[in-house]
Amino acid sequence: MTAVQVLLECCEPKVLPDVLTRRRQAAEEVLRHASVLGATLVRAVLDSGDDGLRLALAGNRAFPASHPEAAAELAATATAPIAAALLRHGDAKLRAEVLAVVDPADPWWRRPGGFVPTLVDRARYEWQMITDLAGTTPFEEIDHVFLSLDRARTARRELEVLAHVWRRAGRDAVAGYPTAQFDPLVAESLADALGAEDGVAALERATHELETAAGVARLLRAVDRGTAELAPDQLVDWSAVVAGDAEQPYGAAAAKALGERADCPDALRTSFVHRFGVDVLNWFPGPVGLPVMLACAEELANGNAVVTGTRLLGEKVAEALEQGTVTAAQVVERLAPVGCLPGVAVMAEPLRTAVGELVGATVGTDPGAWRALWKHLSSWPGSLPELLAAATATAGEVRRWANARPAPALDGKPPAWTRSRRAFRDLLLCCPTETVMAILPVLDGRATYDLLHRGTVGPELVAALIDTNNLAHLRLLAGNRDLPADTFDALLAYDDTEINTGLYQSPHATPAVRRRILAGLRHDEAWPGGTDRLPLGDRLRAHLLEPAERRFMLPWIESGLTELAVELMRRTRVPTGLLQLRMVLAVARREGVPAARALFEVDLTRRAYQGNPWLVAVRKAAAGALDGPDEAAAVRAVQALVDRESTPDKWLGRLRRADPMAGDLHILEAEQHVTDWTLLLAEHRREPFPYGVLVYLGKLPGCPAELVAEVAAGPPSTDGSDGPVVPPTTPDGSVDWTDWATWAPRAVAAGTVPLADLATTAAPVSALLRAGGKAGWWRTADDPLPGLCREVLGENLDGWLLALDLVDNFPGTLPELLTTSRMATAVLSPH
Repeated sequence: MTAVQVLLECCEPKVLPDVLTRRRQAAEEVLRHASVLGATLVRAVLDSGDDGLRLALAGNRAFPASHPEAAAELAATATAPIAAALLRHGDAKLRAEVLAVVDPADPWWRRPGGFVPTLVDRARYEWQMITDLAGTTPFEEIDHVFLSLDRARTARRELEVLAHVWRRAGRDAVAGYPTAQFDPLVAESLADALGAEDGVAALERATHELETAAGVARLLRAVDRGTAELAPDQLVDWSAVVAGDAEQPYGAAAAKALGERADCPDALRTSFVHRFGVDVLNWFPGPVGLPVMLACAEELANGNAVVTGTRLLGEKVAEALEQGTVTAAQVVERLAPVGCLPGVAVMAEPLRTAVGELVGATVGTDPGAWRALWKHLSSWPGSLPELLAAATATAGEVRRWANARPAPALDGKPPAWTRSRRAFRDLLLCCPTETVMAILPVLDGRATYDLLHRGTVGPELVAALIDTNNLAHLRLLAGNRDLPADTFDALLAYDDTEINTGLYQSPHATPAVRRRILAGLRHDEAWPGGTDRLPLGDRLRAHLLEPAERRFMLPWIESGLTELAVELMRRTRVPTGLLQLRMVLAVARREGVPAARALFEVDLTRRAYQGNPWLVAVRKAAAGALDGPDEAAAVRAVQALVDRESTPDKWLGRLRRADPMAGDLHILEAEQHVTDWTLLLAEHRREPFPYGVLVYLGKLPGCPAELVAEVAAGPPSTDGSDGPVVPPTTPDGSVDWTDWATWAPRAVAAGTVPLADLATTAAPVSALLRAGGKAGWWRTADDPLPGLCREVLGENLDGWLLALDLVDNFPGTLPELLTTSRMATAVLSPH
């Protein structure tokens, strides 16, 4: 709401019509664009008899929906321009009321620039309005352009408009249209109507038949042509639809419209699966029956969209099991070919259990039976029970693993899945942990790799693998990108460089884990560790030195490895003195003081940035510290420099200077300052930190609950909607209204400040009126504005006119504006 609108709606009803006409430009602007109009203002416009104001009101987008009775009243007495404005609203009932009083003989409608010529000339841009109005107006030009223009039309609308044209202009008007431009269904119905005794009745009958169960078969052909839609409540004769599909299969549009209905029979859904693929499962609401599942299994066996199709089928099977429309036993016994069953089973717990129990009860842990199962799996056409029976029967005949492959190299790209390899991996995931652990030695290297290194491995199997101490298996497991972080500690305890390499590359590795791995700390060592460090490992070294490898700054800095420190300095400038000191200290501890001194002599000519890689003061201080009488003293001296730069006072200073948008907080986190939360809280209360800094602090361990709650409350707004509930006060205890916009919205909502106090005290008045309009204050029962205005201006017409002229630029409060307007008009008009 604008300030002018708020004042207009507070105006006394007796003078409001005069105010509207005397300040026409401002009033029409409000009437055209206001998102909400008060009933008093609408009534004043209707009673004014002023066509200019009524036209502005008719063009308001919110008017018909918010004041339907007033819109109907306006329609009943509308002039042609007002009627045209009302027709542009999408309200079908209002359009009917307008058209009931439209006089087609009024020349305004067809004059150059009038409603009809403009609409016809802009038909391609106003097509939705042409479509809505065609067949309902007395203007044949609209009907003609609808039926003639080469644009998308529905068969139902074509029939309705043709009947309307025939009704108004006669048979010849309809017969003049070439039937080739209509949908075939419409052309056929029009030909029948032209030969019938009552053509209008024939067209109306054809339109009605499209809504009947018997007529849906014809309608579906039009759906495929894009000239009709199948309404959700359309009556359907399913036997006729199935017969029609068998005679001439429906296209994708009609099939989708039918498949989206909950009552679509499985016979049709099965046909759609075979015709359009497993992706049609997205069309079907709710669970599907066994026939549809079997059709999907056949399509997946043919190699059609195996990954996405298996996922979709798994979701549908899980839904059917949950709702009880099928049982897990039914799916296990009947789903064939079997290739998709394991992938489906891992998505539905009851089915996973049923499959695992069946496998355990048949092939169990027999190595020969598992070798036979794998051999037959890729080409088996039947169900899982049949496959397991065959595997058991031929267990003694299969002595070697079919198509055996070694495990791929861990530093290479994983090989592409084959359907049989993926199905076998999923089948293993369905089995109990005891079974999997028993047959692991039987599997070929590729199957072991697929099971442990790719995809989710259950926590029970992970725990069992960790207990076996089999490093080959654990190295595969450590490289699994889906391995949860809560298993890392158990794997780090092996102090194995290959295991550590896999964990470092995991997306779930925390900064602390990466820091320990690069620093070479053994599992029982506390930070910063001793001299007996774990080596980096060739595979991890090669990974880290790849040009595209993402840099985790703190782990690299604190690794203590010269080669990583040098590589880091070549790629990017170590941004702060404290981080440079930490890097020197880490190298001195791990590789010795001479290696740390050598950092200053490294040739960094070929680096990826300009400027000195070292801060001059840091280099001088660190070099001096490293010149101690012995290595231990030198390390202590560098440590003292680090301690001096990472105190709580330094931390607070860095927080004050940090720019969250520039990445400063990431650097600050790497600097590892000593935190003092008591000191920080006191500083925050003295001068609040920016919200971006608070978000960073809220993620740190030990962050006080006060700051965490402040972060959870969200960033501060600019309109006071999340300001304090209790208003600020002046030294004498009164409310400080200086920055009322920053706290008033919440204070008013909480009731700690009466709206009447705000209305009489806040300035400037235009900001107050706009803020209240946005917050809804002037629509409440305790709105103080009408009373204030009535008390000061009452029915003083000149006062109201002056107040409207001044309100947008008046610097004072509302009472001051009203008083000024009253007194000024009293002086200017003494009589």
